[in-house]
Amino acid sequence: MTDNNPCKKNDLAYRQIHLDFHTSEHIGSVGQLFDGEQFARTLFDSGVNSVTCFARSHHGMLYFDSKKFPERVHPGLRNKNLLKEQIQACHQHGIRVPVYITVQWDYYTAMHHPEWLCMNEDGSISGWKPYQAGFYANLCVNTGYLDFLKQQTAEVLEMFDVDGIFFDIVKTVDCSCTTCRKIMTDLGLEPSDKEQRMKFADISINRF
Repeated sequence: MTDNNPCKKNDLAYRQIHLDFHTSEHIGSVGQLFDGEQFARTLFDSGVNSVTCFARSHHGMLYFDSKKFPERVHPGLRNKNLLKEQIQACHQHGIRVPVYITVQWDYYTAMHHPEWLCMNEDGSISGWKPYQAGFYANLCVNTGYLDFLKQQTAEVLEMFDVDGIFFDIVKTVDCSCTTCRKIMTDLGLEPSDKEQRMKFADISINRF
């Protein structure tokens, strides 16, 4: 570790960069020319002592060589050790690396697991229309998606020396999916009542 800019474990990060990296699967050669030393040195010279790097983006793509979910590895990822090299290089310069994992927006998951999507009270998809661009379909944390999220997060923690997890898009959603309606009924709540649905939405996200 370089001593000029050490980031001690319990120090507050005074200059944090959120490196937004939502990269479509249609983009190729991702990380092909990545130079870890140049990356970390640029941050260090800018006085940065914490940078968020990506494990999984809103497109649902992974930026590391996942063994549990190889089908989700970005198809254009040329450097399968991108996340690992980002973390290692930054740590050499005393820079923390919390790792980013999206929660309720994930295009790949929405397309492959529509049963995990939040549903509006009229039966339509929450947050997104079928012919609309973007990745804003809301995923329900009461469905099997939560099991996937736990497994994916566990793999990141097992594989990398991370300085934290950045769970993004964690919010209350008015959901009328089959799972939520059943749980609400079991709790003695009325799914057709919006006020009670929002009460349950708070319960759901707090439990998450």
